[in-house]
Amino acid sequence: MEEKKYSEKLKHPKWQRKRLEIMNRDNFTCQKCGDTETTLHVHHLEYNDFDEPWKISNKKLITLCEDCHGEVEGLKEYEPEFETIHIYKSKGWTNNQTLIFVAFYSRRDGVSYCRMTIRKDNEIKNRYNFSNLTDLYQITKTFDYALDLQPLPPKRGSKEWYLSELKRLGIKSTKIKPNTSLKKLKEVYKLKSLKDG
Repeated sequence: MEEKKYSEKLKHPKWQRKRLEIMNRDNFTCQKCGDTETTLHVHHLEYNDFDEPWKISNKKLITLCEDCHGEVEGLKEYEPEFETIHIYKSKGWTNNQTLIFVAFYSRRDGVSYCRMTIRKDNEIKNRYNFSNLTDLYQITKTFDYALDLQPLPPKRGSKEWYLSELKRLGIKSTKIKPNTSLKKLKEVYKLKSLKDG
C-alpha cells in the first residue's frame, strides 16, 4: 500500500480534531501578530518524519494566521529560532494590501534581519530585506507608531521638531508664523530652553 502524501494526512479527521484543539487553546488568535480575522493555520514548530501529524505533542504546535505562517515558512533557510521571530502586520494598508514587518535572528548567519513584505490577495507583491540593526530598530519603531495610530515624531532638528518642542515648552503656535525660518525657530527654542532651564 502506498504511503499517503503529507497534504493528504492533513485532511484526516484526527488531524482536523488536533488542529481545532490547538486553535481553541490559542483562542483562535495568531500567536505572532494577534490577528483573529485572517484564515488560521496550525504551524509545526518541529517536524518528525516518522510520526503522523496528529501524533505531534501540542507543545510543538502553534496557531498562526495565513500571512504569518507564510512569513515563518519563508524564513527556514535562515534557521531562525521561532521565539526570535517578531511579526508586525497592518491589514488594509493601501489598496487593500497587507504590510508585514518580520524581525528575526538567523542562527545560520549570526545576525538579525528585518524583512518587509507587501501582500495583496495573499500573494507577495514586494519584499525587502534589511540586515542593519539600525534599520531594523527604525522600521519596527515606525510600525509601532503606526499600530498605535500615532504620528511619527518629527526628525530631531527639523522645523517640525522645533515647532513641537516650542509647543511643549508652552509657546503658543499663534505667536509663530508658518513661514518662520528654521534658524529663527532654533533661536527661539534656545532662548526658551535657557529661560526655563
